[in-house]
Amino acid sequence: MWAVIRFSEDHKPNSPVQRVDIDVCDEIGTVMVRMKGFSTRMLEAASAVKGPEDDAGVLLFEPIYSESPAPLYEGIPSYASRFVFLCDLEEASAIRINSKESALPTRFVALNMATGNMAERYASYVEAVFTEIRSVLRQKPKDRVLVQVVMPTREEHRYLAGLGGLLKAAQSESSKLVGQVIELDRIDSGLINRLDECAKCPGDSRIRYADGKRWTAGWSELAGKSDMLALPWKDRGVYLITGGTGALGLMFAREIASQVQSPTLILTSRSPQSAAVERAMRDLSDAGAQVIYKQADVADHEQTADLLRWAAERHGTINGIIHAAGIIRDNLIVNKEVDELQGVLSAKVAGLVNLDEASREQPLDVLIAFSSVAGATGNPGQADYSAANAFMDAYAAYRNHLAQAGQRHGRMLSVNWPLWKEGGMSVDEDVVKIMRQTLGTWPMETGDGIRALYQGLAAGADQVVAMAGLGSKIRARMLPSNPLPSAVQVQDADMPSRETGADTLEQIYNVLRKSVSHLLKVKEEDIDADSEFSDYGFDSISLTQLANLLNEKYPLELTPTLFFEYTTLGSFAEYLLDRHADAFSDRAAPETSQAAAHVSSNVRFVDDEESEDALPNAAEHTIPVMQPRGGYPRRSRAPLSGKSVTDSGHDDLTGPPETPVVMTIPEPEPVAIVGVSGVFPGAKNIHEFWRNIIDGKSAITEIPSDRWDWRDYAGESAAEGTVTSLKWGGFIDGVKDFDPLFFSISPREAELMDPQQRLLLMEAWRAVEDAGIAVQRLSDHSTGVFVAAGPGDYMSMTGIEQGNPQAMTGVVPSLIPNRISYALNLHGPSEYYETACSSTLVALHRAVRSIQGGECDQAIVGAVNLLISPDPFVGFESMGYLSSDGRASSFQPDASGFVRSEGVVPSC
Repeated sequence: MWAVIRFSEDHKPNSPVQRVDIDVCDEIGTVMVRMKGFSTRMLEAASAVKGPEDDAGVLLFEPIYSESPAPLYEGIPSYASRFVFLCDLEEASAIRINSKESALPTRFVALNMATGNMAERYASYVEAVFTEIRSVLRQKPKDRVLVQVVMPTREEHRYLAGLGGLLKAAQSESSKLVGQVIELDRIDSGLINRLDECAKCPGDSRIRYADGKRWTAGWSELAGKSDMLALPWKDRGVYLITGGTGALGLMFAREIASQVQSPTLILTSRSPQSAAVERAMRDLSDAGAQVIYKQADVADHEQTADLLRWAAERHGTINGIIHAAGIIRDNLIVNKEVDELQGVLSAKVAGLVNLDEASREQPLDVLIAFSSVAGATGNPGQADYSAANAFMDAYAAYRNHLAQAGQRHGRMLSVNWPLWKEGGMSVDEDVVKIMRQTLGTWPMETGDGIRALYQGLAAGADQVVAMAGLGSKIRARMLPSNPLPSAVQVQDADMPSRETGADTLEQIYNVLRKSVSHLLKVKEEDIDADSEFSDYGFDSISLTQLANLLNEKYPLELTPTLFFEYTTLGSFAEYLLDRHADAFSDRAAPETSQAAAHVSSNVRFVDDEESEDALPNAAEHTIPVMQPRGGYPRRSRAPLSGKSVTDSGHDDLTGPPETPVVMTIPEPEPVAIVGVSGVFPGAKNIHEFWRNIIDGKSAITEIPSDRWDWRDYAGESAAEGTVTSLKWGGFIDGVKDFDPLFFSISPREAELMDPQQRLLLMEAWRAVEDAGIAVQRLSDHSTGVFVAAGPGDYMSMTGIEQGNPQAMTGVVPSLIPNRISYALNLHGPSEYYETACSSTLVALHRAVRSIQGGECDQAIVGAVNLLISPDPFVGFESMGYLSSDGRASSFQPDASGFVRSEGVVPSC
């Protein structure tokens, strides 16, 4: 008998649970028994455990290819469908491709763009592949879908390997997608066989057929060259930095200025020169550099050519270029639009090609592209960003080939940077925590990053991936112990499947329900297994916190990306049962959760299982006890006398007394309203409004003619004397009044702003003045803005001008609080609420809770509602909701509906 043992497809090298697939065969190779997912737990002696920070540092990796023959006797895994994109393969049209030759249902797509430069062709191909993947993911496939991108191995087509970044990002968003980039040295009738051969190995993400062999891509650590440094800067050198006003651009500008004498630094950006840029330039000048700022969009071919021509004419030569420009438009593939995709691609892809072509005659020493780890590993929500950075990685190898042929000057290095601690993109503690726990990485320190660049240059590599963190975890992910990802077995074993584990599933579900209850402060009985996470108010931050909580409580390494695919508590519980059931066994689960509550270490909490001497005999003390919500018997808050009594009445603790620690929970301080302003129908301010209330004056009128003529919408009801509900409402005066320059807003932008934004901004200023507070002093303390606003009729009345970035910011209601926060320079929560009639109360409630919870020191609460379109009137009238006599008689027998009205009221 023979046993064939290999790691399972979902095996994690650094996990304490090891999973393998085992085939037991007879002497002639017939499979007699097949076991899939056989799991064992690795136990280590405490003394042998290595400290978590013992191997912390910065690791560098470069891409390599290893010979990797495909398995001969494995079948093709089960795929629902396969998409094959033939990129720049003109030879494919000369052979007859018969998809019926494969066991997989296959669709072939030929991508051959005869015109355009490399950047334009790449952007076109990315869009085609992206569109197909988006269509697949929107259908939420239940079985796996294989996407294979096929390209030539010729150097001039090397850039197409960047499509692998798109595929990896897509795979990070859905486990149902398998992506492969396949390079072929020839196209012949054996194409289908090669594609099927690759389909057997879904773990191979990049395959190359060359010299009659099959090769797969991987990573090699630059460990032996870690002490080698190469500084490419020279005294009085001229260096162009795109994205030079960003955090990384300025960081390396300062590094150049500190390393050499009298360098010339040309900083470029698409934005006009700001005061902050001027300050940074002065600092660089003080360090001995000549600093020049040039506004230019390197994605534009003409602007880039003009920029390089100007630099050469003024300074003679350019010694080096750092391409650090880039933008992000993070969004899941199913929600991402093509224009977002193309915008992200242009800065890095077109920018790099334009820079390279414009500088081809310059005697460069170095061209450095600031790429991202997302290009090497993929990242959910960043399909376009991953594809853009992966292009630069592939382009570096292509350009270095041109340099060897004498067609370019200087080497190019593409550096896949991780997050920087002092970089332009900051992350909160929960994200850093989950990075450290699941990936073993953390944001890179400035000194480490600069050193990594010099090490990469010294290594002579085309591409370098830099990561800061725990070496053991990073190596386990980048350098897997099983270098030959084996094929997935086609046939299921003829043996009983694993028990469904109904008890374990219920246990896991209960764990999740308690965790959600703890995080969101909702009752366990209100949590439904089939409701979406978003229904309970989960966002990216709270989902990260949920993953952290489960990772701390159980031996798991969950990442928030799982919640993109498993969107309900029930489906996530089934995933955990399928992949991590061992973690929820009695031995794996801890008796208590240290993450369940954050309290003083001097206060001891007691569970039923603790020892009998846990609580004292102390009738004179009262100890308020924090407890999980739902499911557990609550501790009594009555004075204790030698025992603790649960609500059920059973004694659960007895024993000798100890002196307890008394913890008092102070009542929150009351929140005061110190300033208020407002505009109402028939009242220009709060005082007139109060006088109307005292006098019992109704402010309901017919719809003013300067809004619209209600008769045009009333039909037959418009006849004289006919009762209609379409003509009544409460309307304020001065809806069009606004002084934009007072708030440093251009008149052009003001025209695009919803009047709700304009009026609430003005009244918020008046409310602060009413409180006797100088508006400029608000930024001295954390100040939140909580706004309830109507749905915003203005968008339907004004056209959205194409190419105007201010169009949407003016009409989207959710941006009203952000407008106030920005205009008044406030730092704190800035939140929008629309919960129908309760919107203002919800905003006020959130403001109070935010102040009491320490999220902000003070707050502005505002509400605004304007009626500037007849459409809602017509809709509500059709439903019979509007009062026919212009009066609202709530809870009265003669009530006939409600009356719509306007108002603008902020308070602070």
